[in-house]
Amino acid sequence: MPIDGLYAEVTEPFIDIIGLELNSTYVCEVSAVNEVGEGLKSDPLSITTLAEPPLQFSLIIAATLGGTTDPAPGIYTFDADTTVVVTAIPHAGYQFVEWQEGGVPISTDNPINLLMDADRSITAVFEEVVPTHTLTILTVWQGITNPASGSWEYDTGASISVTAIPDAGWAFDHWEGDVTGTENPVSFIITADMTIIAVFSEIVVPPEEFALTISALEGGSTDPAPGPYTYIEGTLVTVTAIPSSGWKFDHWEGDLTGTNPEITVEMLQNLSIVAVFSEKKRVWPWVAGGLGLLGLGVVLVKKMGKIKGR
Repeated sequence: MPIDGLYAEVTEPFIDIIGLELNSTYVCEVSAVNEVGEGLKSDPLSITTLAEPPLQFSLIIAATLGGTTDPAPGIYTFDADTTVVVTAIPHAGYQFVEWQEGGVPISTDNPINLLMDADRSITAVFEEVVPTHTLTILTVWQGITNPASGSWEYDTGASISVTAIPDAGWAFDHWEGDVTGTENPVSFIITADMTIIAVFSEIVVPPEEFALTISALEGGSTDPAPGPYTYIEGTLVTVTAIPSSGWKFDHWEGDLTGTNPEITVEMLQNLSIVAVFSEKKRVWPWVAGGLGLLGLGVVLVKKMGKIKGR
């Protein structure tokens, strides 16, 4: 029934009053009349209209294992366009990872500001904190490693492989520290702070060796005696030719030549030398009167006899 300052007559036990303004107060009187005209009149009634209820949206807050939120996980209702601040609180041994909405990551901010412009449902995602340890890699002498020397952070239980790489002229020798052995690369599990040391050693190249073969023909020998010998490259070897009685050294043959009975050779290759001797020529003394050696010997004996007889 319209409210226009006049009365309205109705026969229904309930009436709808329309045309009222929001946030307004109205005063009215209600009269009831029966069939025979008897009636009752009410005292003045005060009717106050209210504003429409604000638009609201729901917010569902959840958390995975390892933490909670502030406000606590649950269902909340907020007026439209309200900004809601939600904080993720990890438990001991866990850390906050991200916020998800509908299973999709939306932010890693903590706390997060949510604008309530629709119904929303967010989840704070947590993960267990895995302890980390320091791996220190060192080298001794000439070489490097992969990973390079230094300090590295790894999660507990991480599987690590380290390779030792020697410089030119050097070789990997062994590992020292918390990991030992000669395996390269070496693999191990991180269980605590660890130190590993790659030890290298210089490659020693043995000097080349050469053979010296000494021979002697009839009439003498040598020092060193004839035979095969082995010497380190660059060694100086002196060889002397020694003639037998009635013989003389003549010359050297083979890889070295010359007439000096004592020679010095530098061993830069395999060598073969031969000492050559020649027989001395016999000299027969000349005695006047045609006496030969035998006659001279007689004279000497006689002279010796005279001496002994004195």
